[in-house]
Amino acid sequence: MSVKVFFAFGVGHRIQQAAISAAKNYRSTKKILVFSSEQKRLDMFSRLLWDLAPDAFIPQEAISSAEHLVELIADQWTPSDKTQPVFLLQDAALLSHQEILSKASDMWLLNLDVDCPPHYQQFACVLEIVSEHEADKQYARQRWKQYRAEGAELISHQLGKN
Repeated sequence: MSVKVFFAFGVGHRIQQAAISAAKNYRSTKKILVFSSEQKRLDMFSRLLWDLAPDAFIPQEAISSAEHLVELIADQWTPSDKTQPVFLLQDAALLSHQEILSKASDMWLLNLDVDCPPHYQQFACVLEIVSEHEADKQYARQRWKQYRAEGAELISHQLGKN
């Protein structure tokens, strides 16, 4: 069975829509890992997640090392339907860490990187948000082609401009 990759097209601001999507999925008790190789994107995502609804706290944890990852999963991960913090990850090498791979089939991977994330096939699904900015669309086209070439099931949805 191939991994499902959901592309949401046509948004005004990619990171803002990613925060909205993460908040929605958090409330529905999905386990979410947000990946970007650029800390700047993760910082913006974090700020936007905080600013979405000041009265609606959405916990988030930036994973800083393999040891931190092991500790977070041991402390935070529950197999029940309880909400989990949104995990933020910059270090691509950690996507192949045994702790992530052992839980990946239950996690949604929200990709904020310009490239396809490594080891994405292990996750329950991958979420891709694409803005109307030309550069963003070009990177998304490259990711789409790579996912398709690697046998992922691609699902697109037009969200419209925000």
